[in-house]
Amino acid sequence: TIQDVAPLVLPDPRRRKFLKNLRWRRRYGFTARRADMILAISRFTRDEVHRVLGVPLDRIRVTLLAADDLRIPPAERDAEALARLGVMRPFVLAVGAADRRKNLGLLERAMPRVAERFPDVRLVLAGPRRRAARNAREPSWQRTLGFVSEADLMTLYRCARVVVAPSSYEGFGLPVLEAMQLGAPVIAARATSLPEAGGEAAVYVEPEDDAGLAIEIGRVLEDEAVFHALREASLAQSARFSWDETAERTLAAFDDAVAAAATGRQPA
Repeated sequence: TIQDVAPLVLPDPRRRKFLKNLRWRRRYGFTARRADMILAISRFTRDEVHRVLGVPLDRIRVTLLAADDLRIPPAERDAEALARLGVMRPFVLAVGAADRRKNLGLLERAMPRVAERFPDVRLVLAGPRRRAARNAREPSWQRTLGFVSEADLMTLYRCARVVVAPSSYEGFGLPVLEAMQLGAPVIAARATSLPEAGGEAAVYVEPEDDAGLAIEIGRVLEDEAVFHALREASLAQSARFSWDETAERTLAAFDDAVAAAATGRQPA
């Protein structure tokens, strides 16, 4: 299974990471040459594996993921969890590490416009951060949490006014479905695999359009009808994905690969 080819498409630009980048390229190349069948977690990743590694499309199967079967904590704990995390409503949530491809700069450019119109709104960032980033002085409208527990993450999704997924490169975009599973409205970058996860339930902006992102965040903040419509759409979209279907597609791919190996032919 190949989740994405980000290490090849977006290699670490630092000179000291040259050997690490080379190892990634060799590992991916070895996999592409040796595998009888490759599973890709989205149509976007399938096309990238074909484009970057030259794997024929008939040797790749798409096995879409689903939101995890999480034990969602009771809503009664939300107030305590938010207080402990130092988060006040209303807030905009972004989840993920501070990698280049997560494109958090888009949010950083958009949020001053949002904060000017809605001074009580905060941007909450959840996900691993380097020590320097955690210790950096942040604007008054931002709260950086770093890593949070699964239960606290569920509370953040459930209580967020809107979740923003600005990534410019994602193999699937699982946080989009996780947020939707909790009924959070989602605004995502119209990039790579994110439209596959968000479908018609998410609102999309271009990956560099910070002005457009500020407008869409403001629309969800100020319009209750928009908020509730997106909330209902999120719940419906997350229900369209199933781990049972993922398993069935995976087993079917195994059967194809085994049958092809038995006859000495390539999988059809």
